Amino acid sequence: MKSLLVFALFIGFVPMNAFSQGVKITDRVMSVTVNTPDGKIEIKRNQNPNNSINPVYAKTSRKCPPFCIQPMEAAPGVKTVGELEVIQFLYSGGVVVDARTVEWFTRGTIPGSLSIPFTQITTRLNELGCKKDNKWDCSSAKQVALFCNGVWCGQSPTAIKAMIREGYPRSKILYFRSGMQGWEALGLTVVKGKLSGGGTSVEERNQFLDKTGAKFTKVELEAIIGEAIDEEAMNVTPSHLTGSATPLTAMSSASSCGVFPKVSWWGNLSHGSVTAFVNRKVNGNWDKYLSKWDKQLSFLLDVRSKGGTIVTPKGGPKLKGQSLTVYITQVRERIRVTKCLKLENI
Repeated sequence: MKSLLVFALFIGFVPMNAFSQGVKITDRVMSVTVNTPDGKIEIKRNQNPNNSINPVYAKTSRKCPPFCIQPMEAAPGVKTVGELEVIQFLYSGGVVVDARTVEWFTRGTIPGSLSIPFTQITTRLNELGCKKDNKWDCSSAKQVALFCNGVWCGQSPTAIKAMIREGYPRSKILYFRSGMQGWEALGLTVVKGKLSGGGTSVEERNQFLDKTGAKFTKVELEAIIGEAIDEEAMNVTPSHLTGSATPLTAMSSASSCGVFPKVSWWGNLSHGSVTAFVNRKVNGNWDKYLSKWDKQLSFLLDVRSKGGTIVTPKGGPKLKGQSLTVYITQVRERIRVTKCLKLENI
């Protein structure tokens, strides 16, 4: 109630002629102008009464896992908020974090939001007011709100849990549970996200990712961007089940970082088999295990850049050109899923 009363304070900043228009944010607020790195942006609702939700967010029955319904509370002590509170937070200068991957951010995001993918959050807490010596000192942490694609998306809850493990104060975190699906369902203003270099095109995104070590090629990035939402295994849900979980809490707590790609010479990979292997072979050292795959990825990229061919094990096919590019994308996805498992197991 208090937050809604505070929200009402900024109706005085809205032009009075705006009240004559039809589709408002509240009965007295037509739009709210917020400050962003690109200047002032007006947040309002789509005025077309026949407008419908972005088709990307229209499906109701995505496969679970990985697209499982998230609990209302991302973590004890973290407040869950809705669209009005997010708008108020933006208006007051709060930091809103888009915890989705870069590709989703550049497609469309909430005005003024900062892109920190959930897989990077523990290495970028300095952008949220923390300082690092041997470990993070978040005594001066900023108040932040995190979101991802909606109630079926586990990326922001996973990011929140990772932040808390690193020492980020729970009281400084807000969870916007309905995320982009809720935002789009209300016809609220969406902008194309810009990375720190200001780019939104495939080429500009590629340059940014190269600087951050992702090293996507233009062909691979376009392929990733073009994937259908149901095929993107980017969602993560909370930690592993406990023996005492009830059916409802079990549904809310099932771990899923998305499935590993199906590659014949990899065998039947699962979260459990990879976790067991890391624990058994490298004493739970996820970084050591990931380093192996990072080196393999670098090798594959080098071979492709020289027009070479890869001979796969176990009598698999020879890979060159497009088939090698497909395999590189599969290796990237294996690394992504593994990094997610690392977050869930540290």
